[in-house]
Amino acid sequence: MMTQVDAIYQNGVFKPLQDVGLPDNQRVRLSVQPVEDGDVRAWLARVQERQQRIIAEDRRQ
Repeated sequence: MMTQVDAIYQNGVFKPLQDVGLPDNQRVRLSVQPVEDGDVRAWLARVQERQQRIIAEDRRQ
């Protein structure tokens, strides 16, 4: 199974921007592709949309 996940690299750790549906301590193989400057606005819009969906789902629970 291969899944694309947006993440931020911060203080030596990759932090996914959404739930990845894996158990703790699950080993994975990462392929890192930096977001190009021209893609940053589109990427940020996707991140904000995901955040809003997560917030809406949390409120329903």
